[in-house]
Amino acid sequence: MAKFQPEELEISFDKNVVVVEGKRETIKDANNSFTNSFVWRFSLPAGVKPDDVVYDLGDDGVLRLSAPLPQPKLNVQTVFSGLPQKFKKEKKIKPKN
Repeated sequence: MAKFQPEELEISFDKNVVVVEGKRETIKDANNSFTNSFVWRFSLPAGVKPDDVVYDLGDDGVLRLSAPLPQPKLNVQTVFSGLPQKFKKEKKIKPKN
């Protein structure tokens, strides 16, 4: 994107899809003009909200988009089915004489 200026780029969101559009027109003279354009679409990772996306076109021409990933919800269950074997009391059976 080094050829594109920030004002030549448009970033929009369609639900969880990021749409990046760029258009640049170069006029050589009255008879010659050139247009460079592109459209990129890509999906946001699951759980990322479009309102949380931050973007910047760096001096190096690289467009950077970032957003915080959602924290996973942990569902931890602890089940005890008795004491571990080493804590169980052993009954000693005395042999009958």
